[in-house]
This record gives sequence, structure tokens and C-alpha cells, in this order.
Amino acid sequence: MLRLRSSVFYVHALTAADKRFTIRCHAALPFTEGRVLIQMPGEAEEKPLRPDELRKAFNSPFWPHVLATTSIGQEGLDFHWWCKTLVHWDLASDPVSHEQRQGRIQRYAGLAIRTAIAQQLGAAALAGAGPHASPWVDLAGLAESTLADRSGLKPWWILPGAKTENILFTVPTSEQEARFKWLQEQVFLYRLTLGHPNQEDLLELLRRNDDLSRDQVRKSSLELSAYFGNLGADATSSY
Repeated sequence: MLRLRSSVFYVHALTAADKRFTIRCHAALPFTEGRVLIQMPGEAEEKPLRPDELRKAFNSPFWPHVLATTSIGQEGLDFHWWCKTLVHWDLASDPVSHEQRQGRIQRYAGLAIRTAIAQQLGAAALAGAGPHASPWVDLAGLAESTLADRSGLKPWWILPGAKTENILFTVPTSEQEARFKWLQEQVFLYRLTLGHPNQEDLLELLRRNDDLSRDQVRKSSLELSAYFGNLGADATSSY
């Protein structure tokens, strides 16, 4: 028998760990080493709730729809398959950590990428009625044939219109929004020095800094790309 049931979590005050109460939750789960109460007809059993199980469950179109985690979830874990929204309870302490956090939902063939592909080519894929039983296979094939470039980055790594969403908790006179913009700019400059800037970030920086010339941008870049390095004399990279 297949059925849906709510989860149960234990909550206690920091000063009174021995006094706890339960909360039922239908759509949010904490990404910690916790325990869950499994209630079956005539019995109840408490089992450990492992983070890996939560990660696998979150990477699906089904519940949990919200994953709450500390910094343990900002490195080395992929949450991009069915998520393109990142809620910052607080901001990262430095640009590298901020990039790591953003990278959990900005990855290969993430939800933001697939949504952009569907918006651009969905109607054409459905109208084409390709040979495959799944319209998603036809859509992926159409994306490969019409949106791909020689670098191999499009359409699955970067694509115009593929946007992730960041939500900040701010209050009046808070510096969160200003600090978030600063972190975004610092991440861009960090990427620029390694020769792999995000194109949209680069254009935005150039737009807001009229005194920054193209030659200055080139001289500030260390190009590590084998693709652009093999373009010959017409390449725009600097070494």
C-alpha cells in the first residue's frame, strides 16, 4: 500500500534539552542528523533520519519541498535537480563560501537550465512529435541541436534565461541586500581572475563601470580554458 504521511520532529529549547515537544511537518525537513517517528497501524517506531536520505528525497519532484540546512549543506552536495531557489537565513562570510553555496543549485542540467530550455523550445518539441516516447527526450535533442556551442557549455551548463532565485531575510536598515550584491561582485572578480567569468555578470560589471576598458579586463584574466586557448590568433584571451 502506498500512502502519504506527515513527518514528526522534536523541538527543545537550548537551555532545556530534556523538555521537548513534537511538530508535524508536511513540506519542510531539516538537513541534520535527526530522528523521525514512524507511525503505522497499531505501532510507532523511532528511526534515524540520515542526511543522505533527505538529499535523495529532495532531489525529486515530491516532498520534501523545503530543505533547511546549516553550512554543512553548502559544499559538495547537489540540490539542483528540482530546486532553483536559495533562501539565505544569513549570508556567507566570504565570496568563496558564497560561491560554494550558490553552486548547490547552479549546476549541470539543473532545474533553472531545464526550465529555460522548456520555455524556449517546449512548443517546438511538442509540435515536432519526434520518434521517442518521451517528449523530454525530444526536447533534450532539440536543445543539443539548436542551442549548443563549440565550448560544450551550452545548453546544459549556461543558458540565457536560466535564472536561479535568491531570497534574503531583511529588515528595515539591514545591510543584507548591499552585502549580497558585494558578495556577488566579489565572486565575479574571483572567477574573472581564473578566466571563467559568468557572461551576464561580466556585462553587468562593464555596464556599471564605464572607465573599465576591454584591455583592462583582458589583462586581469588568467585564461585556463583549453577551448579558447586553441582558437589561435583570433582568441580574446590573455596569458
